[in-house]
Amino acid sequence: FRSGRLRGHVVRDVPFEAFQSLLRDPDAALAGPGVRVLKASRSSKVVAFELTTPAGLLPVVLKRVPVRAWYDPFKHLVSWSSVLRAWRFGLSVRDRGLPTPRPLIAFHRYFLWYPLAGYILTEAVADATPLAHDPNPAYAVELGRLIRTLHDRGIGHGDLKAANVLVAHTGRPTIRLIDLVGAKAGMSVSRSFRITDLARIASSFVDDSRVTNATRLRVLRAYLDAVPRSGGAWKDWWNRIRGEVTAKVRRNRARCRPL
Repeated sequence: FRSGRLRGHVVRDVPFEAFQSLLRDPDAALAGPGVRVLKASRSSKVVAFELTTPAGLLPVVLKRVPVRAWYDPFKHLVSWSSVLRAWRFGLSVRDRGLPTPRPLIAFHRYFLWYPLAGYILTEAVADATPLAHDPNPAYAVELGRLIRTLHDRGIGHGDLKAANVLVAHTGRPTIRLIDLVGAKAGMSVSRSFRITDLARIASSFVDDSRVTNATRLRVLRAYLDAVPRSGGAWKDWWNRIRGEVTAKVRRNRARCRPL
């Protein structure tokens, strides 16, 4: 669609009129009444609010990604922006029957031919918290099986950390994946990529005393047992994941970056 200086993509089954207030001034939607800020950083701002549709109020999450470097508008002329990657891979993951919030609309502000700030609106997951806030051992088996299914269906997440996994306290499935900007779809996920994804999620809990080695092992065993093609004994996988976790912790601490 095109609407003034905005261009993007929108789902067909929600009436376009439902998005008109958002499209009139996307930045106003980030600070309107009833808006709850989920994240505010140099790289993005994420808020939650309720969108008025003909069917009633729909809980949604809006993410704004600003232009961070002078060359970003030129780069986005020849490659997918992070907003459009999140749109594309969000739909790809859902098409493969995997749980992630549904993207509703994604667009950029334009100056002449150049895309500037980007926005993506998704359905919200009701009554959900990041796995980092609620690492209950009861979720270990479901998490391991979900990651295995993700890989076996040709998806590599690319940023599989606890902050990008939501725990829904109502409904099924419990575990939902978010932030698919770095995802890759339609690939044959190699063993090394699988181990790297598992190491990313394990690194999230390195300093969390609530997550024991027994819980980590439950995740790994659920991952390997989800489909009979485990590709090796669990001890070999465990040692390789532990090695990658150690290396990642060392790199992040040297760069003063959070895990």
